[in-house]
Amino acid sequence: MEPAVKLAVLASGIFFLAALLLGTWKYVQMRSSPPQQDDDGRSYFELVVRRGGELSLCRYRKESGSVREQVAATVTYEVLVRLADDF
Repeated sequence: MEPAVKLAVLASGIFFLAALLLGTWKYVQMRSSPPQQDDDGRSYFELVVRRGGELSLCRYRKESGSVREQVAATVTYEVLVRLADDF
């Protein structure tokens, strides 16, 4: 990841955190980018930061023509590195 991109991500994270702590926003939602695509649909992680510092990391799958559903996620080292690059 380029230094300018890392700086932009860090600055936006500080901005979101300040807004949460000050009560301006109730939550922040971030998704992995780009979602993993296959023939049937796509899968992605979603990180939700709620007021008070509560964090939740969930994995979702959306198949073509259907609503998304939460699926089990195995967090390996490779997945953790990808998430760190995404967020």
